[in-house]
This record gives sequence, C-alpha cells and structure tokens, in this order.
Amino acid sequence: MREIDCNSILNKGRLETKGSCSEIATAIAKIDKLVSVRIPLQISYTYAIIILLWAFSLVIFLVAYSGSMEKFGNDLFSMFFQRNTFDLKAFGIAAAFSISICLCFRIFFLEKKLVGGKKIGLALASIRLFGCDMGKGALLQLSLDLSAHNKKEKLTHKNKQGPWTISHYYDPWLRMSGKMTDGTRFNLLVAERFQSRYRPHKRKSIRERSTTITTVKFLAKPGTNCQLNRIRNKAGSLVGLPTWATLKTLEISNTSLKLTASTSEKWSFGAKPVKGSVDFLELIALAMLSLYEILNLANQKRNA
Repeated sequence: MREIDCNSILNKGRLETKGSCSEIATAIAKIDKLVSVRIPLQISYTYAIIILLWAFSLVIFLVAYSGSMEKFGNDLFSMFFQRNTFDLKAFGIAAAFSISICLCFRIFFLEKKLVGGKKIGLALASIRLFGCDMGKGALLQLSLDLSAHNKKEKLTHKNKQGPWTISHYYDPWLRMSGKMTDGTRFNLLVAERFQSRYRPHKRKSIRERSTTITTVKFLAKPGTNCQLNRIRNKAGSLVGLPTWATLKTLEISNTSLKLTASTSEKWSFGAKPVKGSVDFLELIALAMLSLYEILNLANQKRNA
C-alpha cells in the first residue's frame, strides 16, 4: 500500500485504498490523531493569536488615539492614499486587523477538516473489529467519504410538503470489503439518509433529520454448499440487534447473507460513547455476529 498523505486526504475529503488490514488501520489512526488532537489544537492556538491581536489593536487605539475613530481614520487615509507620511500606530492596528481576518479564514478551513472526524473514528473502529477475524496480512479494500452529508452531489431529490421544501440526501460514506480467516468474504456499508426541511420567511425555518444505515453482507466460501435457503424460516430468530436499532431487511440466498439495519438516534462509538448517544459500533458488531449465527446454523444443517 502506498504512503497516505493525511493532509491531502482531509483536503480532498475522500480516501480509497487497498492493502493489508494492519497497514490501513495504521494510516487511518494517523488521520484520526490529526483530526481529533492536532487540528483542534491548531484552532485553539489560532483563536488565541486572534484575541492577542485584537487586544494589541485595542490598547494602541485607546492609548494613541484616545478612542477617536476620526483621528485614526485620518492617519490611515493619509498613510495609504496620500503617501506623504508613515504612522506606525495606524499601520500596527491595520496590520493586526488584516492578520486576524486571514487567521479567521484559516480557522474556517481547519474546521472543514473536522467534518469527517466521526466518520474516521468509526472507520478505524470497524477495521479493528473485522480485523480480529482476518488473517495476518489479509487484504482489505476501503472507501471513505469525509465530506458533509448535505453536499450538493449527494442530493437525490426535492419535494414539497405543505409550506416546507424538503431536500433528500443519500451519503454512502463507508465501504469495506475483505476475507475472513475461514474464507468467508464480507462487505460493510455505512450510509446516511439526510433530510433538510426549509420554510421561507419564518424564523427557525430549517429542520434537519438524519438516519444512519448499515449493511453487512457475508459471502460463503466457494465450494462449501451452505444451502442457506434451507434455514430461511429460522434465520430471523437468530438476529439480535440493539433495542435502538431497526432491522430493515434480511436477505438470504444459497451463497450469501445480507442484513440491513438503521437508527435515527444520535450515535458515537467505542468503549465510552458520548453521553446521550448510542454506540454505533455495537450495531455493526451485533449484525456481524447475527450473520455468523445464521451461517453456523446452515453449516450444521449441511453436516447433519
């Protein structure tokens, strides 16, 4: 796998790569550290510099000009347009103001990189989850879209509902595929269905609603003849998902299993989820476990 430039990935807002599970996990961990630690620090330092520049400007303005905007404006006009004098005090204030404006733009672009922070974290956690059942050096294919859910390219359609205009977006932002140690192939998809409701000429006229969908698919090892169709009636009882998630579909064929579930709850992930949110990684893990249970039952039926 070629070396990944973390800043380039964040600027482009997209990562598509193929390599060993451990290599990809290491690369994603670097991006995660950049987004969760370094960029917030850079933003904090930039805010501190802006505050110092404004404080510096205010002190000079009060001491040198006694708070008189007219005197300051005259000096500034004389220095920049008449060019017959150079006033260090006016130049210092103007320079501090200009630098602070540039730093505000820097903060804007840094904060754009933070949009995909939660996506990067879940991608890393998912790689580690599936990596536990993959062989050493097993190949993993990953596609990760870090851009916002309501990006123009993700708009599927618009419709009217009374006074509201509703914009519908679909963002399939995480795709993973690989092979387990037992030969079973898997595909993981995490997508966002996002709605933005707008009513003109009203205060607080924008409402947003989001549903996160995950699809886990298992492809049985070629030549195993699992006969998954034979246990179709019992398969539903083996699915165990969190109470806050909804099973959308369970598709079974002779060689594959596909489970799709969704939640509208606010989510985080990991051992310590954010207060008031659910652990989305738990949903992925239980979906994966449910498919394993179905696959094991099919193997037992075949061997019976």
